[in-house]
Parts: sequence; structure tokens; C-alpha cells
Amino acid sequence: MSAIMPGIRMRWLSPPPSRESSKSIILEILRAIMSACGIPDSLPVVIIFVDQQDRYGFANKLAEIWYAQPNGELIGKHIHDVHAKEFQVRLIPYQNRVLAGETVSGQEAIAYPDGVTRDIDLTYVPHLTE
Repeated sequence: MSAIMPGIRMRWLSPPPSRESSKSIILEILRAIMSACGIPDSLPVVIIFVDQQDRYGFANKLAEIWYAQPNGELIGKHIHDVHAKEFQVRLIPYQNRVLAGETVSGQEAIAYPDGVTRDIDLTYVPHLTE
């Protein structure tokens, strides 16, 4: 049996999938649950998940609007394919701290792909699997 998150357990039928494959399966299950209940889309905030390879793995409806792309088009894209170089450079200090396991907050003015520059309060939360 393998713990996914507090209170949720999953049992793999044999043979168990590889570690990378099981992470992907779990992420897909969590995306489906979140989408089915509509919670991320009902919140007045942008919610995105970016993996360790800097690829978008989840985006709620507000993110689709700000990024000017339907969710299906944003998912799997690399941050470098979506944001300007200037944003990527400003993001590096946040990324380094989050990848070290720290929750990071800040304020930035960011030009989004929909053409609007927004002053935002941002919070990056690490996705810890171990």
C-alpha cells in the first residue's frame, strides 16, 4: 500500500508501476478529482501546478484566461514557451527556494500572455512526495 496524501491510500495491483509512472498516475487522479468537484475553477485565484521539469501539469479556469490558452493547450508546455525571458529570470529565485522545499510568497508585476500586466501576490508551494 502506498500513501498519496494524508487520509488517502492507494493499493497497486501487481506488478506495481515504476516510481515515475505511479507519480504520473497519481497526478492524473488528483487532477480528475479536482476537476470533477470544480473547486479550483470556483476560486478567484490562478492555480497552476508546474513540475520539476518546469512544465505545466494543471491549470484552473482563471489560469486559462490569464494565459490565453485552453487548459489542454497549456498542459505539458514548458514555462519558457509561455512566459517572456524577463519573467523567467525573475522566477529563478522563487524556483530555487521552492525546489529546496520552502513555501515562498512575494509580489510581482507580471505580463501575462493575454496581454495584461497584473500586480499579483504570489505563493509557491513545494509539492513534496516523500
